[in-house]
Amino acid sequence: MNLNPDFIDSMRPLLGERTADFISALEASPEVAVRLNPRKSTGRQLFEGEPVGWCDTGLYLHGRPVFTLMPQMHGGAFYVQDASSMIYKHIFRHIIKLTGSYGCPARVLDMCAAPGGKTTAIIDALDTDTVVVANEYVGKRASVLAENLAKWGHPHCIVTNSDTSAFADTSRFDIVAVDAPCSGEGMMRKDEEAVAQWSPSLVADCARLQRKILDDAVAALLPGGYLVYSTCTFNLAENEENVAYLVDNHGFEPVNIPVEPSWGIIPPLAGDNPCMRFMQHSTRGEGLFAAVLRKPEDDVLSAPGRLKHSQRFTASKEWAHVREWLNPATDWHIRGRKGEIYAFPEAVEEMERSLGREVRIISAGVPVGSTKGKDLVPAPELALSLDLRQEAFPDATLGEAGALSYLRREATALPGEFRKGYMTVSHDGLRLGFVKNIGSRANNLYPQQWRIRMQAK
Repeated sequence: MNLNPDFIDSMRPLLGERTADFISALEASPEVAVRLNPRKSTGRQLFEGEPVGWCDTGLYLHGRPVFTLMPQMHGGAFYVQDASSMIYKHIFRHIIKLTGSYGCPARVLDMCAAPGGKTTAIIDALDTDTVVVANEYVGKRASVLAENLAKWGHPHCIVTNSDTSAFADTSRFDIVAVDAPCSGEGMMRKDEEAVAQWSPSLVADCARLQRKILDDAVAALLPGGYLVYSTCTFNLAENEENVAYLVDNHGFEPVNIPVEPSWGIIPPLAGDNPCMRFMQHSTRGEGLFAAVLRKPEDDVLSAPGRLKHSQRFTASKEWAHVREWLNPATDWHIRGRKGEIYAFPEAVEEMERSLGREVRIISAGVPVGSTKGKDLVPAPELALSLDLRQEAFPDATLGEAGALSYLRREATALPGEFRKGYMTVSHDGLRLGFVKNIGSRANNLYPQQWRIRMQAK
């Protein structure tokens, strides 16, 4: 690894005699880890590995499987994620303990959410009724985010593709997470581009952008709410100094998140505000900085204002029967937009209506289907949703080869006789998607943009 000498010089004042250990750790191979979906079970153990100390569903693996060729990943059984980032589950569980609100729906905004690893960790930590708005500014990354959240299966999500300023018009969120765009120093061990692009000017540019995003987050947060700030970088400008900015300029109160000494998490390298630093020479994972702060209760500058009601989704009586496809325990609101039908839990509908028109919504609640003439073609996301009523569609169980063929969007052979019409296919107890059985063959309805291109060796 050809590290920039200026980067090494910038780390020496922070680490002192541990600098050599840190540089040596950057030359080592990165850890491989996965986080299991606690709400989706395959019925068998997928991996052997060592537990991640700060995440009860995280595992360090002893090697790197070909994840793309594991149908269980596409069914949402697990997420490939660096272990350091799994701290989000621990953080959010602690916030819920502080508020005493577990069992009460919370409203969470993940401002910089793609590709979705931290968002799914947030979902796993909170009550199932929590409404999560997952935002990503870059369009292509927002599409990946929507796909990953659909596979995780949580119905109380809204995926948006907007500048963070679109959320700053009025306070409406109990918790706001900002995993900010950064200079990427923490990813240097696994990303050559992070090594090549580093410069002092990049650090300065990122710090300025982060403060702009943080100002937007402050405005989006309800008084007394919690802000979770993180980066995957090491320098003070993007980390401790931004925490100090929130304390000194916005009156935020730092929150100490308890950690076990055995985890190797490093405390702040400057100042007294509590934070968590994951560094390769001390923790098992890539570089990460995280801090939690609480907004003042008496903040009147960003008190809730008039909400701008959206008309993007309209009531759809014609397709009300699709409630039969969904978990009957939820009071679903069926709404349509441009030929697509969505099912909203009430709390998600309220949030969708509260978002101003400047917020671009690309997915909300459970996508149910799209109209094709007088027919309603079930949406791929419906098959993956935790709220699909299992008896709503016939299901064909595929072996591994058949499942991979389906995920490549190849012709699908059904194992047995099934009635004509729409049905799901599954593997290892996980629904993967829909086909339309027309008798002599089944049309593969897996999304073209989701299909896997890798062939088994």
